[in-house]
Amino acid sequence: MKLLSLILLLTFAFALGCNQDTAKTREDAAKAASQVKQESKEAAKEIKQGAEKAREQGKAVSEGIREGLKSNSPPPQKQK
Repeated sequence: MKLLSLILLLTFAFALGCNQDTAKTREDAAKAASQVKQESKEAAKEIKQGAEKAREQGKAVSEGIREGLKSNSPPPQKQK
């Protein structure tokens, strides 16, 4: 995501060309950088949510294994 954003930012900067005023170029680059920053924050939030879900599933798996090992009942029969 960051690499894609960086490529987009550089492409945008080169696309502006040399004909524009430097203040306009600076302003456009600042806007692009701000957008990249916001997108990075959103991506980080999504990654954290995914990691939390994975942690919850991992905990459920470990609890299930623990219960299965403590259980004295025979394993379930396979159906043919």
